[in-house]
Amino acid sequence: MTSGCGPGGGGDGDVLYAILFRLIDTPEPLSELQLTIAYHGGGEMVGTGSSVDCEVAAGAGDAEAEFDDDDISEVTVEITGDEGLEEDTDLVRCTFAAEIEPTSGNFPITITDAVAEDGSDVPNAQVTVRVQSISEIVVAARPGRRFSVPGSEQIAVARVQEDGRAAASPRVSRVRRGS
Repeated sequence: MTSGCGPGGGGDGDVLYAILFRLIDTPEPLSELQLTIAYHGGGEMVGTGSSVDCEVAAGAGDAEAEFDDDDISEVTVEITGDEGLEEDTDLVRCTFAAEIEPTSGNFPITITDAVAEDGSDVPNAQVTVRVQSISEIVVAARPGRRFSVPGSEQIAVARVQEDGRAAASPRVSRVRRGS
């Protein structure tokens, strides 16, 4: 398995997982939220830097986000939304590659800034984001064949292992939506 944040986000024996992060608690709707997602215990995010395979979750309305995966096993997320980000909202989905299925404990989250719709600061301690779900990305294909795992504009090119599970390749390809 590769270490750090390799270009494809995983070694040949890695399985791809979709990690969904959710805004659980906030005293009022937010217009801006900045957080850091660390990842520990093996595995890595697919992609690097601003090309990390993360996207705004469908439940976040008109929200937009910027992502940056650094070399110290952390992804910085800056998310903004004109409609306001409310509690119990799915925020972000990222693709993670690991040999062993991760748990929510592998992803400590630190809120670094929260701004209410009126522009006032919301104390970071009053905002909670957690891992909502971890699910293996499964694609039907024959063993030994390469296939693409769709996500955002960035996709991981993977191959199927003999047991039918996806194995991440150390290569990531860019595609346009709808391709």
